[in-house]
Amino acid sequence: MNKRILWLTQAYPSEISPSAGVFHKTQAEALVKLGVNVEVVAPTPSVPLAMELLSSKWNRYRQLPSVAMEGNVRVHRPRYLAFPGQSKWASPHLIMGYKTKGLRLQRPDLIHAHFAYPQGMIALQLGRQWGVPTVLTLHGCDVNTYPYYNETAKKRFIQTVNRTTEVVAVSRALSERTMEMTGREPAVMPIGIDLGAFSRVPNKAEARYMLGLPEGKFLVLYVGHLVASKGIRELLAALQQIDPKEVNGVFVGGRELLDEVKRTPHVIAAGEQPNDRVALYMAACDVLVLPSYTEGLPTVLVEAGAVNIPVIATRVGGVPDLLAGGRGKQIAPRNIEQIVGAIEELRYDREAAREQAIRFNRHVREEYDVEANAIKLMQTYENTMRNHLAASGD
Repeated sequence: MNKRILWLTQAYPSEISPSAGVFHKTQAEALVKLGVNVEVVAPTPSVPLAMELLSSKWNRYRQLPSVAMEGNVRVHRPRYLAFPGQSKWASPHLIMGYKTKGLRLQRPDLIHAHFAYPQGMIALQLGRQWGVPTVLTLHGCDVNTYPYYNETAKKRFIQTVNRTTEVVAVSRALSERTMEMTGREPAVMPIGIDLGAFSRVPNKAEARYMLGLPEGKFLVLYVGHLVASKGIRELLAALQQIDPKEVNGVFVGGRELLDEVKRTPHVIAAGEQPNDRVALYMAACDVLVLPSYTEGLPTVLVEAGAVNIPVIATRVGGVPDLLAGGRGKQIAPRNIEQIVGAIEELRYDREAAREQAIRFNRHVREEYDVEANAIKLMQTYENTMRNHLAASGD
């Protein structure tokens, strides 16, 4: 497929944030292997001079190149002025759209937006300008959270979904919720992961030695943003109720609760890690816990399944489908007692935990191979462009 596809996304991995939107990079690289020409626009907040001087992290953000080849994908990072919570009260799609137009990109054959807002609305603007079709992937927060900010947000979501040429969702739960709100039912199309990268890991003892993690302890792993909506405080509280001589927590990720995690006894804060190191942490630990309040289809669970580590996750979003059939332990959100109970159950019944992990591993290998799913996405591109041409009479 020798076509130019322009991707619009909120995040794409960089040297500064190696885990940000890593599933985008995985899918983009799989498409490139199929001969698709993918170009990415990932707008990046501008860094005021004062912030650059006060923080080395912000200084590194400022030094991110505005355009660079990352592997075989050209990634543009136009700067824009950002404010906290702007999606609730402002129109960031206007400034991001303006910045994207200012890149003077070559006309693509199709635009693929990830997340309904603001990228979905920007795609509609550019699609009209260039006369090309658009594809929208719904990932989670754009369905579960954004439309409920206010009436304007809900209206934008409905308009974006109904005006986009082709819409897909990463889980059945997201597709059903979108249908309820908009009257349009997106096709279900998970992204998948690089199964090879998450299968080539050392055994538990070797992984712990490589990472400097304690031997002889039951290690509970969390991977993701350290924010309240991910259930971080509930997981920290649960860990304090379990014997620290036997059980420790390992948290991989960054954001605003990192310092709180660092202050918690018997918890290891590993910070943000590149994807290959994430696989190593999974190989080193005994169970992965994802206690989020909301989710789309969490890639981190799929990755854990590929590594063959048992998982515990809240019964939200696409998780029930993913962990059905005894593939994982499901708990209620915001429930410390259930987190404790699930960890202790898997700790004391290792054979049941092993069988659960085997079932999940089998399911992941059958349904979440990024290369197989990239072929399906490429076919979606081809069908969308063909139907667009037929409708336009060209």
